[in-house]
Amino acid sequence: MSKRSPFFLDLAAVTWNTILCEKIEIYVFRLQTRIYKASLKNQYGKMKWLQKKLIQSFQAKLLALKKIIYLNPQENILSSPKYKQKLKKNEIQKNKEIFLSNQQKLILVKYLSIQAINQNLFKSSKKIKFLGTLSSLQSIIKNFFVVQNEAKNYILKFALEAEWESQFSSYSFAFRPGRCSQDLVQLISFFLNKNMCYPCLNFFIGKIKKSSFFFNFFSSKTFNQLKLKFFFVKINTFPKLKKSLEVFFCTNFCSFCLSNRFDLIDISKITFQFFLQNIILQGFDFFIISKIQILLFIYGTTFLSFSLKKLDFQKCKKLFTRFFQISGFIFINFEFFNNFYNFNFLNYTFLKNRKFSFLKNTKKRKKILIFPVKESQKFFLQSIKRYINFFKGKKGKNFLFKIVSKIKNWAFFFRSLDSKKIFSKLDHWFYYQFRSWCIKRHPKWNFYKILLKYFPKKQYYFFEGKYYKNNWVFCIKLINSKTKFNFCYITKFTWILKDKFQKVFATRSPYDGDSFYWIERFFRLKNILL
Repeated sequence: MSKRSPFFLDLAAVTWNTILCEKIEIYVFRLQTRIYKASLKNQYGKMKWLQKKLIQSFQAKLLALKKIIYLNPQENILSSPKYKQKLKKNEIQKNKEIFLSNQQKLILVKYLSIQAINQNLFKSSKKIKFLGTLSSLQSIIKNFFVVQNEAKNYILKFALEAEWESQFSSYSFAFRPGRCSQDLVQLISFFLNKNMCYPCLNFFIGKIKKSSFFFNFFSSKTFNQLKLKFFFVKINTFPKLKKSLEVFFCTNFCSFCLSNRFDLIDISKITFQFFLQNIILQGFDFFIISKIQILLFIYGTTFLSFSLKKLDFQKCKKLFTRFFQISGFIFINFEFFNNFYNFNFLNYTFLKNRKFSFLKNTKKRKKILIFPVKESQKFFLQSIKRYINFFKGKKGKNFLFKIVSKIKNWAFFFRSLDSKKIFSKLDHWFYYQFRSWCIKRHPKWNFYKILLKYFPKKQYYFFEGKYYKNNWVFCIKLINSKTKFNFCYITKFTWILKDKFQKVFATRSPYDGDSFYWIERFFRLKNILL
């Protein structure tokens, strides 16, 4: 008797709640690694056979539908009984029209395919009762049509992503697994700060002190105007997958049934859109560098390049316009910076360090400092200010846990930059916000009484394996607490120490088989990636 594989699923005995996501993810990931290795060795026959196997597998369809549910936070909120008591019956029925029951999800997975919608799917859906009171059959078609099209986008991405990871250049970081914007920022800072140590790059970097230019092109409205011939020349897959991609370009999915309620489900369409954009721009940077002597950095739709003369700037602009006419892209923004050391790129600002000098021993000091942009700081502070004003006059337990999570997410993302002064200013700003909350919470109390309760002195606070002794920390006492301390406190920005960001190796990808490298990277940078 042959043993069953650990990834075997009994379709008759399977229920939605008993499915293990780990088994499904491992099965899909193994097929993707085989596709990646076959594309490296130029074994196109084996690669197409594995792509067909992945698209037709039951595990890939389950994983695609699981990801759509994971992107919708409303489903988890509606399942909680406390939230149902607060809402009225009519509001619950409106929100529930989007989501499907557990039986309907399994039926959708069985009849899911890349081609047109199956009629058997709708025949089986009529027998099952939907969530809420839906009388008409139009609402049944809406739910199945929206979810099915979003699941198709994920299945196509599973098949194409592993193939094109072997062909993308090492200088493209946007919308790729295991990579983020900070990888590109570290690469730019490496070239700008260490240019004196690398004489082979002096032609590009050592003499570049005159000009730099930055331009952005792309809009989601113009994506459907791309010429199909330009795109399908690069792709060599089996015909069923090509037809499904043609449908994606030529039609706007869910155009008749999209409304404000379906905006959350449309996220997968956007991610698949940017992945196809990377395929179109593949090899474009090497084409420009071979003709013009410039340094080019790419992140999705934004390009940053450093040039020696204004003539190179004009030549590069002509090459881009030719490429856009062939492909169908349209210019949106094209900016020119005369100052080489002061410019903004993505959510970062690059400034010259005033303390740097060539005469003194400045090995430890950097030539250029990197900070978060002021716009991102303002947006972060405004969102927290609105949140605190909403809970003024109420208990502090309701909002303190959520504010701590927001602070950690924002600070961990920018902890690798030179943002020590910015973090100290933010701590000072948070103190005044919490002090105003305490005064409105207890209008008859004295200021000295508020300090004793909410800002105690000479106490130790635990954060990331260390104890900190600070005075001006906002605290709230908890009666029924299971932690070591019997009070809840806010984390300060100064406690989040600077940590060096390790850039991804140029030739590495998560499908190459080196799992130890990617596990270490994920656990060290889990707050930044994905």
